[in-house]
Amino acid sequence: MFSFSSLLISPFLTGIIFVLAALISKQFPPKKINPVYGYRTRKSMESEENWQLANHYSNIVMLKAGLGLMLIGIILAFFAFNQTVMGILTAVSAIAGGMIIFIFTERQLK
Repeated sequence: MFSFSSLLISPFLTGIIFVLAALISKQFPPKKINPVYGYRTRKSMESEENWQLANHYSNIVMLKAGLGLMLIGIILAFFAFNQTVMGILTAVSAIAGGMIIFIFTERQLK
């Protein structure tokens, strides 16, 4: 049975955060290489060209990952998991989403 409260502790919430972060980053992209804001890895900070590419591409991947996580969260809301299991699934989904963004963006920079 669908549980609306399960959406609050699920990959759905992680997905919303990813989507919001992607939309904010798209609206206010980092202009120059900096140590505070944007997609920051050794490779992305090597040149201005890499910086622009990495921030643009990671934004697209983050939006797609966020939408995917929201879909997974909605599907999981139909199953009866206890809070501990949902907490673990949420943590794993956040880590997986971050890894997807990192792996795809770093591959794009090669």
